[in-house]
This record gives sequence, C-alpha cells and structure tokens, in this order.
Amino acid sequence: MPCTYYSPSEERDIASAALNDATRLLCQACGILESNKIALPTELAAWWKDHQERDKARIKAENALLAKQKEEAKVKKQALSKLTEAEKKALGIK
Repeated sequence: MPCTYYSPSEERDIASAALNDATRLLCQACGILESNKIALPTELAAWWKDHQERDKARIKAENALLAKQKEEAKVKKQALSKLTEAEKKALGIK
C-alpha cells in the first residue's frame, strides 16, 4: 500500500484522497532528498521522521495480516484435505 495521510479520524473523502496524493509525493521527495544527503528544514524533518515511523508500523501491520491470512489458508487447506469429496459436497464446499 502506498503512503497515506494519517488523520485522527481516518476519513476516506475527497480531501483525504488529495492529502494522500500530496503525502505520497512529499514522501517521494523527502526520500530523494535524504538519499542525496540534503538536509531538510526542521519542520519537514520532523514530519518525515514521524511519517517513516508510521510507515514502519503500517508495513508491520500489513505483513502481520498477510502472515495471518497465509497461516489461515494453510490450516484451511489441511482441514479440507482430511474431508472426503462427499463430506465437502455435504458442507457445500464443492
């Protein structure tokens, strides 16, 4: 998932979409400036640090969700492998 604007209410309206676009562009710009060792103004540096921390948390949560989904799919596959075709049909699975 790309960078997003983090609002307290997490509203998904037109203003949030515009802020998400601006946030994505600002994130890219800060990344380029940082990789070229160009110092950011104090206020922007503080935003960038906070944004990176939020991105790390978001990525961690996304990875945890993917891992959970993968594990659930594995468990489901194992459980289904124990059923006969007739049992699957009776349960409406096949």
